[in-house]
Amino acid sequence: MSYPTPKQRERMQEAKPATPPAGPASASIANPGRTARLHLNGPHGSVEVDGQDVSHATVGLRLSASVDMTPHLVLELRLDEVTMDGQAQVIVPEGTAAALVTLGWTPPGEQPPAGWLEAALRAPSCATPSRLRSAASPALTRDGLAH
Repeated sequence: MSYPTPKQRERMQEAKPATPPAGPASASIANPGRTARLHLNGPHGSVEVDGQDVSHATVGLRLSASVDMTPHLVLELRLDEVTMDGQAQVIVPEGTAAALVTLGWTPPGEQPPAGWLEAALRAPSCATPSRLRSAASPALTRDGLAH
């Protein structure tokens, strides 16, 4: 485990709580009065937050601590498995958001483009007979040759 230098600790204490990095959904616990209990033993372990076992949903964690600052714990959670009473910040990386918008996703808080539903209903299905025929490829035999 590496420890922050005095200058790094000073900057950490002055800074606002860190924003979790882009990647898996993260929940950051830096609130006074919250308790986290970590039991890490090789490939086995458990994570509890305020007495609630969140081990089954935890895919990773980062703990920053030193003798003169409040510990800061960031948990990486599978959101399909999480029930949470409190606040969480979900971060979608810019590249991922741009790709999703290109595919028709509307970010939270924004209005979908006018006519989006009508356009989606007019779009040809990928499973129409004409598309299936044009996409069909010749069958391969065991020797890899098409017949």
